[in-house]
Amino acid sequence: MPNENDPAPSASDALRRPERRRVLPPESASGVLLKNFFAAMSAAGDDAEDQYRRALADLRKHADTVVVEIARGDSDCHTHDYPTRWAHVHAASELRHPAALPFLRNLILTPIPPEESSDPHSFSTVGEETILRTTAVEGIGYLARGRAEATEMLFEALRQPSLSIRRAAVQSLLATARGRRLRARIARALPEEHQFLLDLKAGGVEARPLTNVDPTRGQAELTFTNARAEPLGAAGDGWSILSQVLDRAAVLLAFEQVGGSDRALEMGRDYALDRIAFGRPIGSFQAVKHILADMYVSATLARSNCYYGAWALSTNASELPEAAAAARISATQAFQHCSKNNIQVHGGMGFTWEFDCHMYYRRANATALALGSLSYWEDQLIDRMRKKNAA
Repeated sequence: MPNENDPAPSASDALRRPERRRVLPPESASGVLLKNFFAAMSAAGDDAEDQYRRALADLRKHADTVVVEIARGDSDCHTHDYPTRWAHVHAASELRHPAALPFLRNLILTPIPPEESSDPHSFSTVGEETILRTTAVEGIGYLARGRAEATEMLFEALRQPSLSIRRAAVQSLLATARGRRLRARIARALPEEHQFLLDLKAGGVEARPLTNVDPTRGQAELTFTNARAEPLGAAGDGWSILSQVLDRAAVLLAFEQVGGSDRALEMGRDYALDRIAFGRPIGSFQAVKHILADMYVSATLARSNCYYGAWALSTNASELPEAAAAARISATQAFQHCSKNNIQVHGGMGFTWEFDCHMYYRRANATALALGSLSYWEDQLIDRMRKKNAA
């Protein structure tokens, strides 16, 4: 564990190889299998999925001894080496073998350390620790479909203070064959303020997964059939309440879009500095400079509008409707513009799966439709400005 003299962790910790407490080469056969599985997790190419399946199949054949290597490797990881730690937890979850239960349970029941990052909005140690534990809950959840001890471990997870861990445990319990019969017990285990975790799994609610342009963010179609509901306001106030909710959500989503714009700009800039053409970095060519400059302007303008929206939201100012629409419009335009031009800066390579450019382009187009389209928010801004000027 780090001591008080250690520097605060940052996002860059996940990008460089941290110093290990000790390094143990995988001398055993199980260690070699685990090493091969880790390599398959990051494999690329047309046969990457087949490589992963073969490596996982080999791992499951020797689950009893592989778990020992997983526990040993996890204990050797630096506390802030979250990618490697997650790889070990993922491997244990994917084993789908009861031998992995003690390792996964121990992780879930270990209290999450206090936040250590100086800027948790960009990198959060609590967030990373939570991801490790929710991954472990998913692994136990699969075994809970046929093993009573795994089910009891999920109820232990329900007593953890983290809402994310509780949510993962609820989903895993309800996915078992006894899920419906366990609803009453789950409700008793959850505090009153977290009872909503059961609502979307209630009777009369059906979720059908949808295929969308952004595979990293799932979407579903919800169908309600005689589902229990409660009014959120007086009769006739529905649209007013929905508009207020959309305004607040628009400000929050706009900040995600600005973050995506910044990252797309960074990717384009870094590639322009590294890519050499005709004996010089392509970033030195005027055409590329103009593209990057335009990306910077759109991202900066969107950030300014987002700050305005955040101020209006935090103070409940009367300007919130106009500020939310302005933030949503500028952030949507900036994210789409930056993600598209990031691909242009990368050239032909930008269209391949070898680069992450397409992921930002997909997310930009998916978020552009969330909470209403760009044209919807443009109409809202015009209408709200007219009403305000007429008042």
